Amino acid sequence: MLDSAKLSSRALERWRKWEAVPENRQAFDSIVQTWRCLGRVPWPPVSGAAERAADAYTGVTSVSSWIERQRTGRVAKHD
Repeated sequence: MLDSAKLSSRALERWRKWEAVPENRQAFDSIVQTWRCLGRVPWPPVSGAAERAADAYTGVTSVSSWIERQRTGRVAKHD
């Protein structure tokens, strides 16, 4: 689970003490299980340069204002 070769003896000792607490071990096991599940989730396709170039959002306004402007062609009042 833990790569002890990359830990100092002090860090490994602290890990073992921490891991000996049942609640800590249970929490760690839960995190490991989640990490493994995430490894099976497919990555979304990487956007191409053309798609990024077509994205007109600049970050100058809020996303909600930008969406409203795209939808209606008008600037939202709170901008």
